[in-house]
Amino acid sequence: MTLDYRHILASIDFSPVSREVIRKADKLRRVDDARLTIVSVVEEVPVYAEPFGEFSAPSLDAEYWRDLHTMTRKRLETFVADLLGDAPRGVEVLSGAPKAEIPRYASENGIDLIVMGSHGHRGVFAMLGSTTDGVIHRAECDVLTVRSRAD
Repeated sequence: MTLDYRHILASIDFSPVSREVIRKADKLRRVDDARLTIVSVVEEVPVYAEPFGEFSAPSLDAEYWRDLHTMTRKRLETFVADLLGDAPRGVEVLSGAPKAEIPRYASENGIDLIVMGSHGHRGVFAMLGSTTDGVIHRAECDVLTVRSRAD
């Protein structure tokens, strides 16, 4: 049996469901001997309203963003290696809003399946809208959501 997926994208945010997302994506990769790429997105800095109608953002320079990107990539590589060992895969760190960057990356890289958690981080991020819902509505390919066993 084949599923006809040639390039699978697993998107993680290091939340508890991330391990299950990677494992599921790797199982699907093996069915069709597909390529697997695992991404994590470094989110843009939000803009904060100040009391008198002005807007500001924390002062973060380019060096800080390079360091954050480098640290996230190292964390991602370690996280994936712990789960998959030397199984074939690529890893990428994207920058921006996850619900826009994940479908953009998928479209530009010939992805035909996105695998992601149905729930990631909670709290204030949940109030800003669902990343998963945003990806589902923007993606040009299939999207598989993986529920956390804790859900």
